[in-house]
Amino acid sequence: FFLSAVLDGSGVVVCQSSPAFLEVRETAFAYVETLLAALLTGGSGAAPSGPRVQPGAVVRLRGLVARADLNGQEAVCIRAMDAASGRCDVRVGEQTLSVKLVNIELMNPSDVGCSAGGCDAGGGCDAGSCADGTCALPKRPADGGDCGCKTKAQKHETAAVPTPPPRVPGAPVLVASVKVDSLDAEHEECAAALGRLAQERSPAAARALLGCYESHFAHEEGLLDKHLYASSALVSGGFSADAGARRSHWADHVRLLDGVGTLLARDTIEQGHVEALAADFEAHAASYDGAYANRLAAALAAEGVA
Repeated sequence: FFLSAVLDGSGVVVCQSSPAFLEVRETAFAYVETLLAALLTGGSGAAPSGPRVQPGAVVRLRGLVARADLNGQEAVCIRAMDAASGRCDVRVGEQTLSVKLVNIELMNPSDVGCSAGGCDAGGGCDAGSCADGTCALPKRPADGGDCGCKTKAQKHETAAVPTPPPRVPGAPVLVASVKVDSLDAEHEECAAALGRLAQERSPAAARALLGCYESHFAHEEGLLDKHLYASSALVSGGFSADAGARRSHWADHVRLLDGVGTLLARDTIEQGHVEALAADFEAHAASYDGAYANRLAAALAAEGVA
């Protein structure tokens, strides 16, 4: 889910890793396209052709009054400028802001630092990147794995997550066990709520689904933070596979909740709308929940938690 690196024509690393696709989705591709387009200008500092600030472009915030604490920080544009408001949406850290063009400065790829998707402050997986302000590729581990951040067990577990088959429209929602009884029960409740929504297509059923989602996501995030993601790696410098997984997972929770909220704002609830929610939930469970199942179950067992 990360691009290993973007190099210029001289072989200099200008970006060690792009944002995770599962965190920012299609914007991750736009980010790379913007870097490559800027590099193709020959490093002259000229912006890529087309709109001055495109989704995926890296910018530096400046002149903000209400959020002066963010001035000087890097951000990634996630939505092009709205002609009516003269603003575009940018993401800085885990925050999304709507800012005027006067408050952002388009950056060249070689200037991209750590907070907008360049190499992490304090270094890559082993022996540091961002040294002297220039991104450098991390050392490869002896076993040839992905930069040594994951243990062999984690790598094996991630690789073992199956790709779900295409969903059959109208079929019951199916979620594989995550080997934690309380979470399995909540998944069944969410699936039942989706089934009810498919039958009734009513605001009441949509609100019931929203309640199931909110309760389940809060419980799941609490368990993961306590038993898997409590490591100091989440707040220290350097690359953390768990930190990236956590951000991506939480962001997809927000996306699923927004999907139900959008449904509630509609005048009518069509079967296709419900089917899209069901497909999203199944895909989320396979991509995210399946990835933590073995580790969380083992952690709970080791701590004597039923």
